[in-house]
Amino acid sequence: MNWVAGGTLQVGELIDPTVVDLSDSQLTLLRDIFGIQSTADFDNRFFTYTEGSRVGLGSLGGDVVFSQQPGFLDFLPPSLTAVAYGGDVIVGAPRLDFFPAANSTLELVARDNVTGNDSGSVGTRLRQSDEDRSLLPSVDRPDIVAGDALPAPVPVHTGDAVPNLIIARDGSIRTRPDAPDFWTLEFAKPTLLQAGTDISNLAVRVQQIAGDALSSFRAGRDIVQGELRDPTGRFAANDRRIYEIAGPGAAEFFAYRDISLGTSAGIESIGNARNPALSGAGAELRLLAGTGGEPAYDRFIEVYLSGEPSAYRDELNTVLAEIDAARAGFPASSEKTDLTIAPGEYAGELAEFLADNGIAVVDDDPLGTFRSLDRAV
Repeated sequence: MNWVAGGTLQVGELIDPTVVDLSDSQLTLLRDIFGIQSTADFDNRFFTYTEGSRVGLGSLGGDVVFSQQPGFLDFLPPSLTAVAYGGDVIVGAPRLDFFPAANSTLELVARDNVTGNDSGSVGTRLRQSDEDRSLLPSVDRPDIVAGDALPAPVPVHTGDAVPNLIIARDGSIRTRPDAPDFWTLEFAKPTLLQAGTDISNLAVRVQQIAGDALSSFRAGRDIVQGELRDPTGRFAANDRRIYEIAGPGAAEFFAYRDISLGTSAGIESIGNARNPALSGAGAELRLLAGTGGEPAYDRFIEVYLSGEPSAYRDELNTVLAEIDAARAGFPASSEKTDLTIAPGEYAGELAEFLADNGIAVVDDDPLGTFRSLDRAV
């Protein structure tokens, strides 16, 4: 199913009808016809989603907005694509849960910002499920409450090489700046987050299965987690923001300017600490800040090579002069040099040596006497 709007597209309800409570009119009908006073036996839920269930949403000139109406965006189809060609993607619903499927993919793409937690006082969670589908309510085994199931014994996205995409081309991927809580994103497979400016104030958890899996966080300016303080001004001790990578592979964090983690829980590679079905080998973490553009050659020239006089140039010239002097004092020829001892050099020492060995100095010439000695002596 695909919806495209010329302006802003407001999404208030996106549901599988079989997971919705019975309506008031249905309950009234049951009471009137069958005399049933308790509706518990009829108030059940089950899913009819398939592997290929998908929704595509697009706005040509405005925003794509997921409203904050609770209960109607809790259970979404496995795959979702939301593209704001001329604005933002705004997630205001408290919870977006996606049905588990082996080929499910999430794509939130905006010209400007991808913003979460626009729902007031509660945090917003977007979760791509890795739950065991056999434990979820079905038509032959409905359930009154469709709660969270356990992770699948074999990860749902085993063999899936297509990453999720969260892209803000010219803007930021962020929690709403004035929000009282943070946007939490949980992905069951590798994901690319790419922002033209910042990736800011998020809690992101990514699960990876293959040894060559790669998740990438790329910011055209900063990857930043702000500093939180309690009412007394001290740093907050319960900051839940984190970048958490489960399973093997690698995760890279590239920022044009800075990577600043503030008071958050940082960046962690946790192996299979949360999901025993994953490899115990943790993912590699690669961080690189200051990646913007080529080296500032003009600035280097200005600081180190320009200006008269230049302190750096004077220091460099001194070092070079010392090197030149050392080279000039070293014999130019590569052949063995005759290191001749002058006649008067070390005369006293040689005379003393000869006397100690009972040898008389001839013609008052200790060096000549020493040279005339039989080498066998």
